[in-house]
Amino acid sequence: MNRSDYGRDLFSNIEISENMKRELYTNCRNGKRGGDFRFRHAIALTVMITLAIMASTGVAVKAAYDSVAKRMAEMPAREVQSYTSDILNDTGITMDDSWSRKLTDREVLRLAELERKYYDEGVFPDQEVLRLETLKEWDGQSLCYVEEDHLLHLPEPEMTDEQLLLFIDYSAKKDYLINTGVADTEPAAETDETETDETQSPYVDVDHASQQDIIDLAYTHLEKFFGKGLDDEWNPTVEAFQPSIPDPQYGTYHDMYTVSWERGTGSPNGTRYVVVLGMHDLDFRAVAVDGREHWATLGSYSDEDAIKMGKENRRKVLEMLADLYGYNREPDRERMEVYHAYDSYGDARQILYYMYFGDEEVSVMWDLSDERASSVEIYDESK
Repeated sequence: MNRSDYGRDLFSNIEISENMKRELYTNCRNGKRGGDFRFRHAIALTVMITLAIMASTGVAVKAAYDSVAKRMAEMPAREVQSYTSDILNDTGITMDDSWSRKLTDREVLRLAELERKYYDEGVFPDQEVLRLETLKEWDGQSLCYVEEDHLLHLPEPEMTDEQLLLFIDYSAKKDYLINTGVADTEPAAETDETETDETQSPYVDVDHASQQDIIDLAYTHLEKFFGKGLDDEWNPTVEAFQPSIPDPQYGTYHDMYTVSWERGTGSPNGTRYVVVLGMHDLDFRAVAVDGREHWATLGSYSDEDAIKMGKENRRKVLEMLADLYGYNREPDRERMEVYHAYDSYGDARQILYYMYFGDEEVSVMWDLSDERASSVEIYDESK
């Protein structure tokens, strides 16, 4: 079975509708989202994921949760209408397609820090995003939404903290409306109601009695890979994805736990550490550090230079696999590709190696500037 036939989604304990969960699962199976566990939370679910984590992390954070949730729920009707219109007119494929320019690395890092304040401390912007009808009205300095081209226009100079908070607030409100179904971007598909009701979800609750054991085991793999641990500001969560429930053809090998560590309640742009374990044998499947914040710390190269560096670093990749995971021989076959994490504009920062040892596909994400792996995933193609 090809691994692109199933999804590794991280939404099992999030309060979203069963229909949305089934839709995500179906999209994964149909290839609309790859099986790559490094894929960041779907944009439409970012707010709910963050709020759900916040609701369970203590009194101070619970107060911030209440504040953010209240802000979302109490949007005036005119604001809901404006954001709904923005969503319906958004034709972008990627997140960046909705903006007039890419964020700079420095803006990404500042954004992640301000997002933690937004979600953890209830720090909000003083104003709202400016709305203009035509592009010629824009002064090039303000953060505004232009009706003419349906883009959020970012000022050419680096954004101020207030503008970044406006950016965060705008994105959070759009995500909230998508997630709660207020702004449906497509008409609901006609389905057999009886069949829908009987379909089981692959997203299951984690057994709380064993949750800490899962975290502890995953942490040993994280320390092994990165050579260090995490301090107390990193909060772990466990999510369970069990596709063998609704569709036994996938087999129990594809059932898995994903353990994630994020700072505070987590930032949509923040660094995240991840370990994936098989659900039934608790065997190691993957470990990674990911997130736009991590990506922004890496050096940038052309595709041509990245490929050259990737070939030069191949031996280091093999040595790492031998030292950590016992692959003490040349792979039976292999391939290498430039990995564009957040855009396709020739900004190369990582190389993705696929190395095959018998039935096992071992994929390694390699950070070019740091010359070290940021992820390893082991997949048995025979299962």
